[in-house]
Amino acid sequence: LVMASALRFTPVTDLEQCVTAARRLAQTGAFGDSERSLIYFGCYPHNMGLVYLLAGIFKAADALGADELMAAALVCGLLFSMLCAARLCRRLGGAQAQARALLLFATCLPFLYCTSELYTDAFSVAFAPMIVFAFLKARDAGSRKERSLWALLFAVCTFFGAQIRFPTIIAAIACLIAALFEKRAKLTALLAAPLALVFAVGGSAVNAANKANL
Repeated sequence: LVMASALRFTPVTDLEQCVTAARRLAQTGAFGDSERSLIYFGCYPHNMGLVYLLAGIFKAADALGADELMAAALVCGLLFSMLCAARLCRRLGGAQAQARALLLFATCLPFLYCTSELYTDAFSVAFAPMIVFAFLKARDAGSRKERSLWALLFAVCTFFGAQIRFPTIIAAIACLIAALFEKRAKLTALLAAPLALVFAVGGSAVNAANKANL
């Protein structure tokens, strides 16, 4: 947050379009009355996920009387350094691996300012470890109910990550391939079914929202 404040800037190019649309969406509930937004998002609809995320952050910031961009930097920083990434390291390499990961986040200079940009890359990068963590929890679950819940979380994390930056889905595909290599056919099916369902239902909802706004 200190680095984000020191590096505060006026958004330009793609980010300016996203921030401007998000502000209009948060304040008026629509941005389709702007010809600039219609032209831009007609060409780059894949950035709509970031607009919805920023609009939610800006609306919460306005309600709390907080600075919009600093609120976005806070959410971005929390996502980027989410404990889930450290928990994933612990699950894969033990307590020492988790400690090293946390130390890396605290001392690696690029980590301290990369979330200041507030673009899709920084917001979406946290979802990959969340997806892998949910997969490992589903794989090692002790009951069908627990495995199903983690499979659903696996699907939800993949969907939301993909809305911000679609290549996030690669992490989910890798997990499904890993399950197949481990000859866990039932696990693969249990992960793939809610994934397909969430993308079908969620995708329809997102398309409807995009159509309403554009």
